[in-house]
Amino acid sequence: MIRRAALAALAGLLAVPAAQALAAPTVSVGGIGDSGWLRGPHVTFHWRATWDPNPLIQVVEVRAVPDGGGPAVSALTVGDNPLGTTTVRNLANGVRYTFTVQARQSSRGAGGEIENSSSPVSTIGVRRIDSVSPQAGSLQINGGAPFTNRFSVTANAVGGLDPGGSGVGFSEFRFSPGAFTECRTPGDRNLDGTGCYGVQRGAFVLLPYLDQPMVLPPGPDGPRTVHVRFRDRADVPCGPPGFFATNCELGNVSPPSSATIVLDTTPPSVRLTPGPALSGVAGQAVVLDATSSGDATSGVDPAGFRWDMGDGSPVRDNAPGRIEHVFPGPGTYNGEVRARDNAGNPGALRFTVAVGTAGAPAPPAGGAGVAATPPGDPAGNPAPPRPAPRVTGLAVAGGRAVLIVNQRGTAQVTVRSLRGARLGAFRRPVVAGRNRLVAPPALARRLGTRPVRIQVRIVAGGRVSSIVTRRVNAVTLNPQPLPPRVVRR
Repeated sequence: MIRRAALAALAGLLAVPAAQALAAPTVSVGGIGDSGWLRGPHVTFHWRATWDPNPLIQVVEVRAVPDGGGPAVSALTVGDNPLGTTTVRNLANGVRYTFTVQARQSSRGAGGEIENSSSPVSTIGVRRIDSVSPQAGSLQINGGAPFTNRFSVTANAVGGLDPGGSGVGFSEFRFSPGAFTECRTPGDRNLDGTGCYGVQRGAFVLLPYLDQPMVLPPGPDGPRTVHVRFRDRADVPCGPPGFFATNCELGNVSPPSSATIVLDTTPPSVRLTPGPALSGVAGQAVVLDATSSGDATSGVDPAGFRWDMGDGSPVRDNAPGRIEHVFPGPGTYNGEVRARDNAGNPGALRFTVAVGTAGAPAPPAGGAGVAATPPGDPAGNPAPPRPAPRVTGLAVAGGRAVLIVNQRGTAQVTVRSLRGARLGAFRRPVVAGRNRLVAPPALARRLGTRPVRIQVRIVAGGRVSSIVTRRVNAVTLNPQPLPPRVVRR
């Protein structure tokens, strides 16, 4: 309970200060500048103050004076701490205010009289208030494609309107399952689950439209859902140096939007009816039917077949699954049919057609074809040839370089400067799926924390993938663990 003398002292502080007998207090607040927006309707300022060693009571007052006249809004904080906060409430949306701060203190003099002292009134800054959240934006993955055969995708995010007036500033993404994380600055990025994407305050050139590369979560084929919400450019004041202020520089947040894409990395199973060993008569149409081909995740593209009849005729690309073909003469023809699923994965089946003449038996077909389906499938086809190695993802996740490949092999990595100079190279064994990309310790120490370009290709089964290039910070290749994050309080 505040004593009666303290109440009298507080009443004195609210009046014009008397003679400055005490050592005057000081107060500092993190500056907010004279342009831009603050998130309202309530604005909290973090301050640092110094007081007389033996005060009776101390008060920090923050005032908000609107442009063009009108009543000022003020708030008082009573206490004796050197660090504190004062919240100015119910500020009007869209109004521009000048914010000031003053510290006051009171003590009892030698004769028992109340003595007051105060700091000069200092201006914190001039800002306009935005207390209205942006509207929900929109989100697509890979331009709205329903399927993908790669873990690396691009989120196409469009921010909604901002009735508060400050405009959309940056976006926050997350995957399902998972939760949004409060991003302290738009530069925070975390591609393996959640993160903030955009640009730093004062240079919002990428929004309200943003194409953000990201890596889908690992796991089996199936749907992946991404969520996004947008924040406007209304800042929250930061504390003075050394004072920990949470949610610094975050604006009003929009409702979330989401989009789903189905990951399918498995090739389709290609089948011919009645089987891959066929027969026919020269000069007559032979029916080839691969419409029984299937794909459990994305389905087979009905116009994604490719027929090579093995007789020198033109290859039929982007063809239907059932065709008719007239072979030029008797003989045994070895052909191939390829199917493509709706995610773009190819599958293949080799077939043989034994063509005879009218009234004469056809020559032996020469055995069954070779299907690009798993060993031991119901058709009894042998194992498929090993697919070509491929890099399906190269990104930074959790502060580390992550490589995603489609099969076991060896990653050959070349590190270059941003101007193209070769800084070093190394090799690492990789497995199908996600792999941590780690440089040898000596190379990692030499690279330090500079920005570099890494070029990666995969060698497997005597075959070489195409080269994938990405710009990263060299620290993402360091084999040492990340240092613990230090938060000042």
